[in-house]
Amino acid sequence: MSRFLVVILVLAALLFPLTAAAGTVPNAADSIAEQLDEQLMMRYAGDDPGMTKKQRQALARARIMILGTTPADINNLEAASPLARQMTEEISRWLINAGYRYQELRKGSYIRFDRRTGELILTREVRKLASTLATGQAVLAGTYVVSGKQVRFSMSLIHATSNEVLAKGTATVPITDDLLPLLEDMPAGSGKVPTVYTRLQLTKARRLASGALYDYINPASGPSGSGISSSTPHAPAQRKESPCRSASASWACPMWANPPCSTP
Repeated sequence: MSRFLVVILVLAALLFPLTAAAGTVPNAADSIAEQLDEQLMMRYAGDDPGMTKKQRQALARARIMILGTTPADINNLEAASPLARQMTEEISRWLINAGYRYQELRKGSYIRFDRRTGELILTREVRKLASTLATGQAVLAGTYVVSGKQVRFSMSLIHATSNEVLAKGTATVPITDDLLPLLEDMPAGSGKVPTVYTRLQLTKARRLASGALYDYINPASGPSGSGISSSTPHAPAQRKESPCRSASASWACPMWANPPCSTP
């Protein structure tokens, strides 16, 4: 029974960081959207005594049309990352759910069919857009800055005609292994690979924890990953080297390996 509990606790410790990382971007987006909403309601909800606060806020949100744009790198306003584009998607989700009107700027003039990709209506090619004109009261825009361990987003709702900042919200997203590929724009077919190779690799601490778990379950096999058997504790066992050494060390094969490596 005690061995079973140890296994459960170790597995939970290994998997919890990945589960937590999966929710960081939506949580940051929700925080930003809530800040924007609170500031807009202070401006536009009014104080009509014939309506409840909830009714006044719902009416104010329904009157505001928002145009969404992608946050830009604060050091280069002509550049953006996949993470920045995803942030806009997550913020727009919250705003629409809250009752705001939101105009999709990327809608194409026709649906494109592709046997491999599917049916597509969104585009970033100007000549394929259904319209190059947009009408709205506010534009969602912002910037982000990348530090060693986090990405800081600053988003604003800007009045479409006067350029006045109507509301502003900020949030921080921790940089995890899952987010690393989203920090650099890699166009399809560019041949680029993530600069940090450790995306699919376990960290040193997690590898050690994995080895400890293996040794606990298989005490007669000797230290896991050491190549030492229990019968010859001081002599390394002969084994065939994996074609992807660093990948096999973490029990994962990088998706970008070419040619693909075999699992250990």
